[in-house]
Amino acid sequence: MSTSSTNPDGHVAQQSYSLNYLPPRDDLNSPDMYIPIMALVTYILLSTVLAGIRGSFHPELLGSITSTALVVVVVEFLILRVAMYFLAITNDSQFLDLFAYSGYKFVGVIVTLFLSELLTGGRGTNNWVGWTLFVYTWYANAFFLVRKA
Repeated sequence: MSTSSTNPDGHVAQQSYSLNYLPPRDDLNSPDMYIPIMALVTYILLSTVLAGIRGSFHPELLGSITSTALVVVVVEFLILRVAMYFLAITNDSQFLDLFAYSGYKFVGVIVTLFLSELLTGGRGTNNWVGWTLFVYTWYANAFFLVRKA
């Protein structure tokens, strides 16, 4: 990509920019898949443990929670790809980046589930404590993703 600008003496100066991606070890803003995958697994296990504490655990719950979580990630990915198409954003390196960024939401979900169970004595997230934690973690995740971009 190159741009041109006019100097004070009237000459056109060419500036060229190149996009060189650093390896993830050297790039602070490089997304990785470790946190999203571990957050997904932790979300699945935490949800089933909480169901077991309530007395409603059955083995099929592992599969249904996993399927639902993966469908949410895929639907979010498709929505982002459609939005990128309409906004004419093209970049081949964003395929795995979008999956990585969409997986960070599970960190907030884990915090919300755990703290709401802890603070409400096992009554779940359907109260003001759960919604307050949800809104806080949602904003924290949004701030994190905006700062990463």
